[in-house]
Amino acid sequence: MRGYVSPQMSEPRTVHIVHLYRKDGSSMFFHPFGADEESVDLLESSRIRGLYGDEPPVSALTGFRNELYLLADRALRRWNAEDRFLVRFLAASAVFVVVFLFLSIVVRDPVPLLDELLISLAVSIAAYYALVRRDLSSQRVERHRIEIRSAIDRTVFEESELVHRLEETLHAHEGNGVPALDQQTLLFDEKDADVAAEVLSYLGKNFRDRRYRKQERKLMRATRRADVQRTMADWSPHEKTDVPLFCLYLVLKRHVHQ
Repeated sequence: MRGYVSPQMSEPRTVHIVHLYRKDGSSMFFHPFGADEESVDLLESSRIRGLYGDEPPVSALTGFRNELYLLADRALRRWNAEDRFLVRFLAASAVFVVVFLFLSIVVRDPVPLLDELLISLAVSIAAYYALVRRDLSSQRVERHRIEIRSAIDRTVFEESELVHRLEETLHAHEGNGVPALDQQTLLFDEKDADVAAEVLSYLGKNFRDRRYRKQERKLMRATRRADVQRTMADWSPHEKTDVPLFCLYLVLKRHVHQ
């Protein structure tokens, strides 16, 4: 059995939270977590590692941690709603039947059929959400909440040369005289390739709309500095597009996929 590694002994997956400084000093955090059931499993089963270029202030990290707490709580609520949906649905259906029969058989004064249905439906819905609230305060959910918050609290941020390069590229696009995208070089070590691909997936969540693909083709065809600036100026001010961040995404995408 030499060389065999038990699945129980394997290292947990590492996911990264990336902090980027804007040129104006504001902070941005990128991560894979959302208000969905998958994030509950990801937070519980993964080792979370934070990366930064220029070190963020403690206040920014504290504020982000609190935001992540809220996001995790929303994810946990959705997970709880999905996890025991069938049990609660059957219980609420039983309440509906019991109330309907009670109004039909036990109550002496006849109640119109429509009223019986509406009253039974209202009581069953109330019963369903009462069960949801009860489950949210159960030991099962509280145990998951403690595990998730502990995972967030164990997150340690450390300096990353890759993130330094990303910040430099972002700042270049936030200033004037942006060079053509195909002339930009984003150097990073081979050991950071997986992290770079991970960051690319985080950035890509912001640019999934079809209009971004059209602008991407224009920017990648621009071979001169003036062409890039002209294409960037074509963005409508009403679209509220983060053009520098979009350009960072394109530069990183070109280097990750090359």
